[in-house]
Amino acid sequence: MWRLHSDQNSFLHSILKAHYFKNSSVLEAYQGYNPNFSWRSLLGAKSLLLEGLRWGVWNGSSIRVWLDPWLQGAANNAAPSHGSNFDLDLRVADLIFVESGETSMDSHDKEYKAWHVVWHLDGPAKLSHFAWQACKGSMAVKEELFRRHIATDQTCPCCSLVGESVNHVLFDCTKDKEVWASSSFQLLVDNEGSADPFLEKLMWFNSKLDKHDLRT
Repeated sequence: MWRLHSDQNSFLHSILKAHYFKNSSVLEAYQGYNPNFSWRSLLGAKSLLLEGLRWGVWNGSSIRVWLDPWLQGAANNAAPSHGSNFDLDLRVADLIFVESGETSMDSHDKEYKAWHVVWHLDGPAKLSHFAWQACKGSMAVKEELFRRHIATDQTCPCCSLVGESVNHVLFDCTKDKEVWASSSFQLLVDNEGSADPFLEKLMWFNSKLDKHDLRT
């Protein structure tokens, strides 16, 4: 089983993949319909292999935070989750801050507190996922798409005045200001510095609002 997992270019791996795990890895494979004796024997060793395996993080794009074994010292080597307000498809890559194209696992207290605030919001998991993407600056805004050479310009398509950043999309665009003007949070938004990163804004709002208002 380990040889199949580690040598995915082998002829045997190609044959078995075509029959038993076309859309997954050998470690995620199931017995399937009418398996032969050899395949059943290999699967018999899978659980033993999984007990000793742990993900190497690298960029974290393939590792599910709550489901895959990647942490030393945690039960089953997976991150502990409490309650149901978790995005089960959240990847370790989503927890990594990227600044100027460089990846770092910054464990500063401010970022840890932001993570705690985001993933304990009183709302659906997709709300937390959206807020965390905004904290990371990894939303598909035109400034980010331009940096990745996906978009040809950075200009906001709504106001056509400045570049479309995370803060501009959520707070500074003329269309956003019209929405905020009709809300009970207008003064808070106006008083908070627009140049601060979204993470800073989130923590500032968290200090001024209760959980219900923050979710709103």
